[in-house]
Amino acid sequence: MPRWYFWAGIALFIWSLAGIAAFVAHLSVDAATLAKMPADDAAGFRALPGWFVYAFALATIPAVLGAVALLARRGWAVPLYALALIGALIQFGYVLGLTDLLARKGASAGVLPAVIVALAIFSLWLARRGVARGWLR
Repeated sequence: MPRWYFWAGIALFIWSLAGIAAFVAHLSVDAATLAKMPADDAAGFRALPGWFVYAFALATIPAVLGAVALLARRGWAVPLYALALIGALIQFGYVLGLTDLLARKGASAGVLPAVIVALAIFSLWLARRGVARGWLR
């Protein structure tokens, strides 16, 4: 396995930990936190459907496990990253396509979700490449 592949795995692991931190922060939002938010953001948060937290979990937890699999040189990184991509697409498809977030915040609100989805696609590609090259077992 080339060194760059290992360092890419480290970078993806750190990135996925940031995703877990965002997920935990999302789960930690309480009435006091909502009271500190701008009214339209708080209303948007309250309007999230119950299943949204599961999509968020699907986008983040398999990503961390996928990075661990990459670093452990295991081929199960591929299905884990596929799950993470599905979760991210569901999560951001809803937020960007079925809410008024873009209308309220502008196109710049779509930048971070686009980066996250792009990195999810890259992670899946990287894992598949590792399997194809024999770097992952």
